[in-house]
Amino acid sequence: MYAESVTNHYRRIPPLPLDPDSNLAQPDSDPCEQAEQSIVQTRLRAALRLLTPEQQQVIALRFVDGWDLDEVAASLKKPVGAIKALQHRAVAALQKMLLE
Repeated sequence: MYAESVTNHYRRIPPLPLDPDSNLAQPDSDPCEQAEQSIVQTRLRAALRLLTPEQQQVIALRFVDGWDLDEVAASLKKPVGAIKALQHRAVAALQKMLLE
């Protein structure tokens, strides 16, 4: 009974309008700069896929999610020193791949 009322409630709410231009760049932005950023992002994603799963996880937690070393170490059940080493090797590998 409760599930039906929740479902009916959300059915009555109109969907948010989609903005067809929402994924397009701002009119003032430089197309060359946008293309360059897209290329860099594509290369970075490809390089990240070449890292070990542990290195990928450390990079994601540290630089994407903004966790500090202690949080990452607790999450992965590893000493902080091991996390520092994983991060160092991952960043060095990324740097080498992206500068080639």
